Amino acid sequence: MICEKEKCTGCFACYNICPHNAIEMKEDEFGATYPEIIKEKCVNCKLCQKVCPQLKEIKYNTPQKAFAMYSKNGKIREESTSGGAATLFYTSILNDNGVIYGADNINCEGKFNFIRITNKEQLKRVKGSKYVHCYINNNYLKVKEDLEKGKKVLFIGTPCQVSGLKEFLIKSYDNLYLIDLICHGAPTQKFLHEQIKLLKLKEKSIKKITFRNSSGYKLSIYNENNKLIYDEYSDGVPYCREFLKGTIFRENCYNCKYARIERISDITIGDFWGLEKTAKIYDDEKKRD
Repeated sequence: MICEKEKCTGCFACYNICPHNAIEMKEDEFGATYPEIIKEKCVNCKLCQKVCPQLKEIKYNTPQKAFAMYSKNGKIREESTSGGAATLFYTSILNDNGVIYGADNINCEGKFNFIRITNKEQLKRVKGSKYVHCYINNNYLKVKEDLEKGKKVLFIGTPCQVSGLKEFLIKSYDNLYLIDLICHGAPTQKFLHEQIKLLKLKEKSIKKITFRNSSGYKLSIYNENNKLIYDEYSDGVPYCREFLKGTIFRENCYNCKYARIERISDITIGDFWGLEKTAKIYDDEKKRD
């Protein structure tokens, strides 16, 4: 291990930085991913330790302002978990010939990975909340390549994933835009796969999984023909119940160094709970087409 196992966030920074491909991400018995060093390939350069956020003192940003917002486009709001803020940020970068990185939940077979997107036609792949640990894979390397080419890049992820990217890059880039999510915690993908097996669904036939819609917390699963094959509110789904109770997270989530007012990114987004009790913007949003 590069850092203590209970502290590792599975951010993939070490995996991406290793110039000798001497690090593999392996799952433990609970499905949580951790780096494993291949001794035969390792040259002891210690780059993996140099970029590990859990071994460093993190520099946080103090929030300057808070905004309540939603998309005026009803279709965007309908396709989003909440008001569509992430889609608006994504679209802004794409309109400027930029590149975006986010977590994919389409063509997934129950698996969730980060992807690189260059056009608005692909945006549907990164919409919606993903209540599971999503794998970065080699996308930090792709981000760096895009930045070095001068492209504007937007990366949206959990705070620990954003922190992993910042440490991997080592230096700052004026063309990089970082957004982190207010994170509840990250269950492993293995727990989700076990839930799918209990539902007697074939993972290879699954095209898309969503965890929330406009009516609330709900596990919805679609097949390759985009047909809804499972649809159940969270109270009736063990995986979702345990996620909301916080019992199936990675070990690091129970001592998260990013669960604080100070933030790691340029912008933090999340649901504005309680807004409907005091703000006129909530009533305006409901009236929009």
